[in-house]
Amino acid sequence: MRIGFVGLALWLSACAGESKKETETAASAKSDQTAVEPNYGPKADRALTGFARFISCMDLDSQLLASAPADFSAKLNDQYAVLETYSDEKWDRLQSRVGKAIGTWVQEQPYSQNQEPKTLLYPFAGGDFYYGHLFNPRQDTIIMLGLETPGTLFDLTRYKTDTLTAYLKGLEKSLFFPHQLGFFRTKSMANDFQTTLLNGTLHTALYYMGRMGYEIHYIKGVSADKGLNFEGELGPESMGVRVGYSQFGVNDPIREWIYLSQDISNGGLQTPKGQWVQSYLKSRGPVVSFFKAASYLLHEDYFSTIRDLCLDQSKRILQDDSGIPYSVLKEEGFAVRLLGEYHRTIPLFSNNLQEDLKQAYADQHPASLPFNVGYNAQFHECNLQLATRP
Repeated sequence: MRIGFVGLALWLSACAGESKKETETAASAKSDQTAVEPNYGPKADRALTGFARFISCMDLDSQLLASAPADFSAKLNDQYAVLETYSDEKWDRLQSRVGKAIGTWVQEQPYSQNQEPKTLLYPFAGGDFYYGHLFNPRQDTIIMLGLETPGTLFDLTRYKTDTLTAYLKGLEKSLFFPHQLGFFRTKSMANDFQTTLLNGTLHTALYYMGRMGYEIHYIKGVSADKGLNFEGELGPESMGVRVGYSQFGVNDPIREWIYLSQDISNGGLQTPKGQWVQSYLKSRGPVVSFFKAASYLLHEDYFSTIRDLCLDQSKRILQDDSGIPYSVLKEEGFAVRLLGEYHRTIPLFSNNLQEDLKQAYADQHPASLPFNVGYNAQFHECNLQLATRP
């Protein structure tokens, strides 16, 4: 279903930030995530929703270009029509190959029916809203941590049509690895996000929100000054971004996606900003955690702080073998259910092969998973571990 845009004045206003009244009603961090009342306000912002649908190649409504010259609008419409077809085909392939299989599988898992904390903690996430949401659809807050910049919005009418189409093609290109292999590559993201318009994780998140049928209620910048401020305007200096979204056309409470750009090594978390991030994460109380293609950093002593925080606060952890070591999960008292198959690592991480995990898989012979994501997708293999507190 297509959504119209409001005028350019509303668009510029939305980019500058919501009104103070709407800000005060926006969702905020809550320590008891199992008891939070549904949040139905503020109303969805049509300009921000339109922007998400534009960058996901879902819509280019004429109202967005109302103040643009006729030749600009005509040229962009012609170029956009080609991109819509191309993007639709890629999205349909992704959904048929991976998305639908994961969605069906998740609905059959015990954790999908259980009462769980409403916050998902997803470290080392890059811009991976898609898989974080797919594997954890019942959580109403997704907190992602990574090194990449959060990014900013832009006004379409300030750029040439060739610049806008190059941006949309660049955004599609940046999603090649997550769509083909199921994970973002840090080096690739660093290169992709150096362009003028495609400058951070906000763009990939909004792409997925648009494609998955969500409307946007607000976009806030997160700043750090004697603590974290989640109510600021989004700008180049923001250390994070906060987006309120809900399913279009249904009575769906507002959910939140929060991205914080932060080095979460032990050293990074000892900086003033890192300590504020730690305090914020602890204030969320019980969470569920998700690790995928995490470069085996949680195997290292210099990532012990974030590892211990996740172990202390997580009621459930879903991960592949690149997350918390199997031996540590067992030592910490988690009940671990093995899923898929585990025979090897890719050559880059050959030193991180877990012999005890490999033996456990050999002993238990779990069934293969109906999808392939993560480092071993190139081998047509996938492993997951579902760890829960008894």
